[in-house]
Amino acid sequence: MFICPSCGARLNEELQTCPVCGASFEGLDPYTQTEGLIDDAGPEVARDAAGEYSIGLGVSESIGAAFRLWTGALGQLVLLALIQMVLPLAFGIAMAVILPALVQDSGAVIGILVILGPVLLAGMIAVSIPATIGMYLILDDHARHGGPRRSVNQAFVEGYQYLWRYLGVSLLLGLTFVLITAPIWLAVALEAGGVAFLFGLGAAVAIIWLAVRWSVLFPALVAEDRPGIESMGRSAELVSGYWWLVFGAFVVFGLLVFGVALVVSALGLIPIVGQIISIAFQLLAGTLATAFTFAIYAGLVGQKGRGHYG
Repeated sequence: MFICPSCGARLNEELQTCPVCGASFEGLDPYTQTEGLIDDAGPEVARDAAGEYSIGLGVSESIGAAFRLWTGALGQLVLLALIQMVLPLAFGIAMAVILPALVQDSGAVIGILVILGPVLLAGMIAVSIPATIGMYLILDDHARHGGPRRSVNQAFVEGYQYLWRYLGVSLLLGLTFVLITAPIWLAVALEAGGVAFLFGLGAAVAIIWLAVRWSVLFPALVAEDRPGIESMGRSAELVSGYWWLVFGAFVVFGLLVFGVALVVSALGLIPIVGQIISIAFQLLAGTLATAFTFAIYAGLVGQKGRGHYG
């Protein structure tokens, strides 16, 4: 075990650079006594060496930290993302190829789909949510300790501990946004175009404000082992005072991803190779977005302090 002399993160000896702060270890002895480094580093680095985050808060800092976390944990993140894709892909193949070949009656096919639909939804939830939580657990390992502490299997299985909390708060978020947009649909139904437009503007502002305010609730739920409702309050607490900074960081990150997506969409026109590139981009962009969200959370924690750990 080696401690980064720059930020204090605990790292594996074979690393050449710190995945947390980017410092180079060239010329340093990886077997330097850990205890001495902690004792001499001062309270800030000693706290980081104990497992605190050492990620700055800002647009460039968050994007840089996200990229370092992402590249450091890329193999594990991609495996978890592939787990998320397996069930929908298998179901799609079965419905598009196997089922029509076995059942000639179109009415029977529709009936089977109606029956299997809820089963597929339950299966997707049971696979997708633990995989997403597993990503946050692995990113937390890399941010706090500079390397993996869990295998992909361990992170995925551990994700089931958070499944109902994650699902519950997701449903609550969905319900909140539905209620915000409900007046728009009512105005449209009453053919009140001007009122619907005003409601639409108000709803857009409210949704953006809440989306940023609750943007780090899932990392807080996982990394601090908080209940669902409490994680929403924790996210609001962290973002308070930094709303515009967090909003700007997400906008810049989104524009960067969008720019790359345009290039990938052009390459997607190439037969076969383009499809492979598109699938790879979806995997990589999704995992990078998760890493970016976690980097924002870690930067906010660095500014306001960490909550309790379960």
